[in-house]
Parts: sequence; structure tokens; C-alpha cells
Amino acid sequence: MRSEPSDRAEQVTQWLFGETGELLERQEKWSRVKFDHDGYEGWVDNKQLATCPTPNYDPDLRVIGPDSLVDLGDRPVMLPYGAVLPFYEEGAILWQDRRIPVQAVTNQRPDLERADLIEFYLHPFLGAPYLWGGRTPWGVDCSG
Repeated sequence: MRSEPSDRAEQVTQWLFGETGELLERQEKWSRVKFDHDGYEGWVDNKQLATCPTPNYDPDLRVIGPDSLVDLGDRPVMLPYGAVLPFYEEGAILWQDRRIPVQAVTNQRPDLERADLIEFYLHPFLGAPYLWGGRTPWGVDCSG
């Protein structure tokens, strides 16, 4: 998500696969959206958006394993740790009439009172590079 409708604009946050938002304005190449996760508003390239009229949506259903490469048919997509899985059912996401297997998924919120679970959920972020607006082990910022 960018501050302006340009690839050169500042990244204000990362919008992970499966996360939702409200469409505020649509232009030829970019759309201005409000992110449901934290209320951020910004610009997203239209090729990174998909309309979900009736998502099977559980915001706690997330990828918790190492990066998962899934083939969406027209392109491969790397799902990062923390990606939300819309249309998830019995070990796969349903995408354009196809079942795409996805591994290492949970819908359990982490119990942050347990030290072992804190380590489990934070371990993938050890050694992550700094990335302004980043929210994944590929790059994280101070608000991560």
C-alpha cells in the first residue's frame, strides 16, 4: 500500500494476501483503499486486488509455516507468514474453481501468556531486514 498512486511512492504498510479493505476510489492503474486490518488508507496497484463478493473469511486463519508458494493458475504467489486465507476449506483455498493446497495453517490466536508460543510466533522474524511498512519476515518495520 502506497501513499500516492505510484510505484515510486512511499510504502505505508504491506497488504498481505487475503486481507480485506474498502474500495474508496478506483483509477485506471491504482485504487485507493481503506485497510480493514488497521484502518490505513492508501493506494494499491489494481493487479494486486481481487473482488471477493462472498468470502469465506476468518481473519484468524493464517499461514504460520515458512513461505508457501501456491499456483493461482495465471501466476505463482508466495504466501508469507501471516497471510490470511480466504475461501479456505479442508487444507486448500478455493480460487477460480480450483482447489489449491496450502500447508501450515492455523486459526488459533496466539496465547501471548505462554513463552514457548511467543517464541514460536516470533522466531520467523529473527534476522528479518528492516522495511518501511513491512509486516513479514521478508522485511519488518518498527510497528511490524
